[in-house]
Amino acid sequence: MKNILNKFIAYFKENKHLEEVLKGSVIALLGKIIGMISVYLYIYIISNKFGAYELGIFTLSITVLNILSIIPKFGFENAILKVVAELTAFNKSKELPELIFKSAFLTFSIAFLFGFILYFQSKNISTFIFGKSNMEKPLKIIGLILPFFSVLGVFAAFFRGMKKTIPYVLFNSALISILFLLLLVTSFLLNINISLLYLYFATVLIVFCIALMRFIKGLNKLKVETNKTKYSFSKLLNITLPLLFASSFTMLMNWSDIIILGVMRSEEEVGVYIAAFKIATLTSVVLFSFNTIIAPKFAELHANNNKLELQKIVQQTTRLIFATSIPLLIIFCFFPKYILGFLGEEFLSASYVLIILTFGQLINSLCGSVGLLMQMIGKEKVYQKIILLSLILNITLNLILIPVYGAIGAAIASMISLITWNTISTIYVKKTTGISTFITLKTIPLNE
Repeated sequence: MKNILNKFIAYFKENKHLEEVLKGSVIALLGKIIGMISVYLYIYIISNKFGAYELGIFTLSITVLNILSIIPKFGFENAILKVVAELTAFNKSKELPELIFKSAFLTFSIAFLFGFILYFQSKNISTFIFGKSNMEKPLKIIGLILPFFSVLGVFAAFFRGMKKTIPYVLFNSALISILFLLLLVTSFLLNINISLLYLYFATVLIVFCIALMRFIKGLNKLKVETNKTKYSFSKLLNITLPLLFASSFTMLMNWSDIIILGVMRSEEEVGVYIAAFKIATLTSVVLFSFNTIIAPKFAELHANNNKLELQKIVQQTTRLIFATSIPLLIIFCFFPKYILGFLGEEFLSASYVLIILTFGQLINSLCGSVGLLMQMIGKEKVYQKIILLSLILNITLNLILIPVYGAIGAAIASMISLITWNTISTIYVKKTTGISTFITLKTIPLNE
């Protein structure tokens, strides 16, 4: 046993890139787990205290917030991540402050405009898009949250590119979930009657202030060059456009089933579906953790033209992602009613939804970080087209299946579109670069 452990340790020490990824991934995994536990706890509290209707309204509102934040971010999240990783790899991090400040300012300005429109047109949007008046007040609050929520994405991308795992995980999502849970519990204990979305607004504001202080502190450590910045902001914008479309299409594909379900079916059914969706995505927590660290590593190895190491690290992480995901995949597929039963009897109807969504996550884990790889090695335009194709397929299937099958139809549409983009992306990367992201028992030599 001791010899096996020593060999295991020696293997990781010999693979310096994998060792670096694993160290950061463990931190990211812990942060993600704590954040997700917070999410499931507040979903449990809301579903038990308020029921599926209020949970449906809340999750639908947060979905709208996530979708509307795409355009203000303008693709800066992945573009900044890529540029920061490249500049730090070549010891040019002094060029970063001006780029980051301009990105954050542009994001805030666009988000403020969107929020302004959403706030004053909430009644029309609620009536004509959702077909129900009960979304008017939630949309107003989302309009207030939007500018601060959007800029948090820019801050998080900066820390991710700098390989500062803890602040990235915190400001990307975990801290909002943890703090919202604490405020929610506190409001119950003190018997304070406050809207869930106003509580979420307070949470985002607090996290924004903390992130801003940490962001400024991080930039102050980088001395601004007196010479003209070599990496111009216009060059950054050229990168952001395809990444904007890619992230927009990805976000829409991830959330379109919930939006369409919200328009066509009841809030209760949305609440039940979102519960199953959140549980199914637990299987991708390890994938997220690896992606947190592996993204700048992909960009760094690609910038240094180190294809052999890139192929090696891609396969190593895919194996680890699958190995750590498979236990949850099995549990969710064979014991869905037992898992959903914790949320209440009304959620047991989502058993088949959970099984279908879990199968989609299985394929996702088998293909590894293929989408992220494409965006980090200059294949973002092709990735954009693949995601667009999958999005069109997703929306079409949702419109056909949801009126007939409801939440199960949404789950089928989500599963098919997820499998489609993973399969096409994996085949494309293999044919054009020789790099295989699909899980194998040994690293495949590059097709030079």
